[in-house]
Amino acid sequence: MCNDRLGIARPSGSLAWDAGAYQYQAVTGTLAPVITTQPVRLEVLAGHSATFNVVATGSGQLTYQWQKNGAPISGAVSPSYTSPAVLATDDGSVFAVMVSNAYGSVTSSPALLSVNSTPGSLTPSVTSLAFGNVNIGTANAASVTFTNSSASYVTIANVGISGAGFTASGIPSGLILAPTEVATLNVTFAPSGAGSIAGGVTIASDAAGSPITIPLSATGLVALHSATLTWNPSTSVVFGYNVYRAPTQFGPYTKLNSTPVPITQFTDLTVQSGQTYMYWVTSVDANTVESGFSSPVMTVIPTP
Repeated sequence: MCNDRLGIARPSGSLAWDAGAYQYQAVTGTLAPVITTQPVRLEVLAGHSATFNVVATGSGQLTYQWQKNGAPISGAVSPSYTSPAVLATDDGSVFAVMVSNAYGSVTSSPALLSVNSTPGSLTPSVTSLAFGNVNIGTANAASVTFTNSSASYVTIANVGISGAGFTASGIPSGLILAPTEVATLNVTFAPSGAGSIAGGVTIASDAAGSPITIPLSATGLVALHSATLTWNPSTSVVFGYNVYRAPTQFGPYTKLNSTPVPITQFTDLTVQSGQTYMYWVTSVDANTVESGFSSPVMTVIPTP
């Protein structure tokens, strides 16, 4: 019977075989550049600058070279490129960037630049916002929409707000509105003290007539009455509780808390003198599954 044996051949003669002469070396992987965020199309008004951005990854140091219509732009060698003030003749120009490292290079998708010679128009839905009387410890919200009522693109540079207790959200800086597109700004008033408060929200853009200022007014009040509810904890494991109110047992029902109440007590600061209210409580688990309503309780708010 023949036995075949596989092994490592050793050199013959007087030389000793040195297994240590054979070594394996791990090779660290290297990555050519990969663009994770491409530059995007921009629409700007003539006389304004345009800023393009790119995000890329890769091994070692990355280098950048921006191009306009295929030609390198002198000094444009960072992940962000801001052009000089654009001219009407720049309309339709295409910008791209080449990202390189020691292992390769990649060119971004082209980003088109559109230049408007005529300023756009931004039209607000209201000329002012009045929040009325708001109890301290509560908040009241209102909104205003801004419509691009022109045939040009409009870029909103920033949103500013003034007046104690006023905050705004919903329109980020740099938002671009296409013709007929609408953006909604949400304004909230949460007084920290009593008295009349005046403020304003300002929208700066490249539209004609910029900036647009919407006056704000409200009055903070110390609540004359409040209703404090307490209840027995749920026998199940819960994340928190929701509190509902209605003028009668038939509704309409209003949830009073924006996030689950973590304790078994809630104070309603929004009650009005001489009114009757019904209250219910539900429990909420960690998966936001809500229980049915508790038994109702009724309270009558006295007149001043």
